Amino acid sequence: ADGDAADALVGVYTTREDAAEPFSTGLVEYLIAGMNRHARARPNVRHAWALVLTPGAMRVCLLESDAIHVSDEYDLGTRQGRRVLAEVVTGLSLSEAWRLGADPSMRWDAAAGRWAIECPADACDPRADADALPRVGARRLRRSARFAAPALSLTVYAERQPLFTADSFFGRFTRCFAAARTPTGTADLVLKDAWQLMPDGPESGDAGSADAGSDDEIAVLDRIRARMDAAGGDAVFPRLLCGGTVRIDTGDAAAARDTSLLVLDELDAYTRWTVPHGASRQGGPRLRRLHRRMVSGPLGQPLQTLRTEHDVVAVLADAMDSHAQILQHAHILHRDISLNNILAVRRDGRLRGMLIDFDHGVDVAAPRNQQRPGNVGTGPFMSIANLEGLDVPRTPVDDWESLLSLLFCLAARTPVARDEMGAVFAHVTACGVADVKREMFHSRAALDAAIARFLNPAYHVLLRLIRALHAAIFAHARCQGTARVELRGNRHVDPVQRRAQYAAEIHARCHAALAAVAAETRSVSSLSDHMAAISHQCCDLRRAARPPPLPLPESAEPRSVSSPSDSTTAISHQCCDPMTAESLATLLETSPGSPPHLCARSTSDTLTDAKPPPRHL
Repeated sequence: ADGDAADALVGVYTTREDAAEPFSTGLVEYLIAGMNRHARARPNVRHAWALVLTPGAMRVCLLESDAIHVSDEYDLGTRQGRRVLAEVVTGLSLSEAWRLGADPSMRWDAAAGRWAIECPADACDPRADADALPRVGARRLRRSARFAAPALSLTVYAERQPLFTADSFFGRFTRCFAAARTPTGTADLVLKDAWQLMPDGPESGDAGSADAGSDDEIAVLDRIRARMDAAGGDAVFPRLLCGGTVRIDTGDAAAARDTSLLVLDELDAYTRWTVPHGASRQGGPRLRRLHRRMVSGPLGQPLQTLRTEHDVVAVLADAMDSHAQILQHAHILHRDISLNNILAVRRDGRLRGMLIDFDHGVDVAAPRNQQRPGNVGTGPFMSIANLEGLDVPRTPVDDWESLLSLLFCLAARTPVARDEMGAVFAHVTACGVADVKREMFHSRAALDAAIARFLNPAYHVLLRLIRALHAAIFAHARCQGTARVELRGNRHVDPVQRRAQYAAEIHARCHAALAAVAAETRSVSSLSDHMAAISHQCCDLRRAARPPPLPLPESAEPRSVSSPSDSTTAISHQCCDPMTAESLATLLETSPGSPPHLCARSTSDTLTDAKPPPRHL
């Protein structure tokens, strides 16, 4: 069958022994693997159903973001069991698409060859044209009893293959698509779709209901946009176009918010999951999964696509400069500097850096960042204090330490060395990774040993930047190194904890170190570009100074080359005609941005008409 029921079922093959036990490890592994394949093949999946069939028995499963719900076993040899099977098949055949797990706000546009996705506009860019939303496909949903006003949505058109897909369907299941405003337009926007943990309540996830102290990335980006626009400047950051909680038109009098409660329906009263996986709040309100979606821009490219280490340093310097401006004006700390969260953006002919993924962004003065902030971020790139969950505030120093770990990843000697380094950071617990980093960053000698083991010595600029950042972070006079100092009375002093007291000073030291290395690479790159421009202009002058060939008489035929060597000799003489002193002097005088030492030298003292240009030019 090619209906919605066929798309809603997950195909799973398992053994009879595993299928006989509802919560056996084998059955759960098969269901997880089958659901991951199902979700990767269908980007518009919200949840799915599974039928576990064994000879004479059947189980029904519901697979949603935080759990796999398994029914009792029905004996198909009895009348009641066959009746349940008929009801299940009938229900799957006649149910609406959203009940089967499809997302009605995401449909395939065959004419455009793209996904037409409706993005809620709970939060909008005030600088955008007020009429832009209706012009590109906004529509008002029916009034909901839960909301004071009807919601507005923006339709964008996303490419078939996502830019990024989470490894597993279970959890946030984050996906990012390159999107355009029109069916045939340029895909210069990014649509992000995720199931986010938020407090349960009628207004949770609405515009203005969450502040920058919450886990709501849309609220954080909305605040960054407002503060950065007020402050001015040219920092590059993900500019939120619109975003909010996805609404599902259920056919009732209201368009319901797409949450785990809508997925579970009556099963929510029977589920034993009081707090979904990943929830860390104790004693707070119950958390639910909310289907959140947003559109932002510009579209960037990963660091791995950059061709030279000079470009990498330039992008990292610009991204961390934006990090400092966001911290200064919006008071938002990123807390997740990692390989996938810094992108390169080409703007006005210049390569810029942009921080993305503010899922863990928080107000630096928020209580939950000051008191037992816990572990947040991407494991291998997290700071020592973050990995160990130390009861100290998270500061910009933690992000700079994450950048240091990122540089280790970029400067790996070979893919094998990168895998070996990843195994060192991945085969142990979070505290084990922290112990490895304490040993690696303890001193300059320990750092040099790690560089010799893992990194490529040909990356001179990256290695210089690694040493400069290590000195700025771990060589501070008041909190030097990483080793704990034992005191009397079973007490000790931890330099990692003390580093939070000098965060502002260390932050300035790191910023200055990165700016110095970036300025050096810019000067080298500009000189290289200038010399390349001079070389191209020299070739143009040689071609312009060469006299045109004499025309052949009509009766004469072109002279054939007697041998390949004669042809090669003729070509080499044409390409190696020496430049005259006058032509080179004209070039140096008119070349834009010429270095002073080239323009000040007198050509009459060193050049003659019979000599080629000096070797140093």
